[in-house]
Amino acid sequence: DELDFEEEEIEETEEDLEEADVVDDWWRSDQESIPDFLNNHDRGVVHRAINQGYTCNSCGQVSGVHALEARIALVSENYVPYSIQNFMNCDGRICSGVQPYKIASMVKKSGWVVPKHELPYTKHACKKWGEGMSACHCGQEMGNFTNVLDDQFVFIGPTVRAETEEKLKHALQSGPATACFKRKGAKQLGAKCRSGCAHATLL
Repeated sequence: DELDFEEEEIEETEEDLEEADVVDDWWRSDQESIPDFLNNHDRGVVHRAINQGYTCNSCGQVSGVHALEARIALVSENYVPYSIQNFMNCDGRICSGVQPYKIASMVKKSGWVVPKHELPYTKHACKKWGEGMSACHCGQEMGNFTNVLDDQFVFIGPTVRAETEEKLKHALQSGPATACFKRKGAKQLGAKCRSGCAHATLL
């Protein structure tokens, strides 16, 4: 059956691409063999599915945050759910679709991640702060939120692209990955997601 969901507009700017540091040559065919079965949920670091809100185009932020927190948890052995709302607030894109890799780019740039319990996901709404109460709460700008990375001690590397099934299987060994669905009519397998991307999800 065909999935029924509201098509989202997922933006991708030239600045996003430059900050993402996307690499294609990360994979080698002589890498170790992969298991016949893998479920990253069994590793205890994958956030449960959430209701992003039918009219909130946040699939890119949701999948990007959940992928990053899981991958960092596997490396640091310290799973902490991250605040999706903080990423939306700091980026100034409340319920505005972005490519999932934007989340990793933001962390590399700011060195800051706010835990979920300090700034829960509110979909459209955000608490205001600052002069005239015009800006959304942003942990790294306000300074009165916890920075999870202080206890995880990780380095955020480049974003890798897995455009074939074999590469994707290898990528999943290090944690969940994100996928971006093209609009109807796109026929090229493995085509890079651009502004025509309609929905993003976690694998």
